[in-house]
Amino acid sequence: KDKKGGIISVLVDEQINVKELKTGAPQDKLSKKIMSEFTVGSQFVDQEKTFSRNVQTGTFEIFVSVGHEDGTPVYELPYSDNDGFKRYKVGQIEISERD
Repeated sequence: KDKKGGIISVLVDEQINVKELKTGAPQDKLSKKIMSEFTVGSQFVDQEKTFSRNVQTGTFEIFVSVGHEDGTPVYELPYSDNDGFKRYKVGQIEISERD
C-alpha cells in the first residue's frame, strides 16, 4: 500500500491452499514455512516491443491476507496491525527504477 493506504499491487500465490494446513489449539503453535517469490512490475515482450506495468517508485507497506484467487481477503488472521479489511501488515518494500 502507498502512504495514503491505496493498494498499488495485488500478488497471489495460487499454489497455497490453506485448507491443507493442520489445525490445532492456539497453545499448540503449529507452523509451516511457506516461501513465495513475486515480481512487481514485470516486463512483457511481444513481437513488436517490450512493455511493463506502470509501477510507482518509493517505499510501500506489505500486507498479507488469505482469501479468493483475485486477492480479495476472506479470513481473519490472528495478527495485529490490520487495515480493517482482513489484510495484515508484515513489512515494507522499496521499489526503485530498474537499471
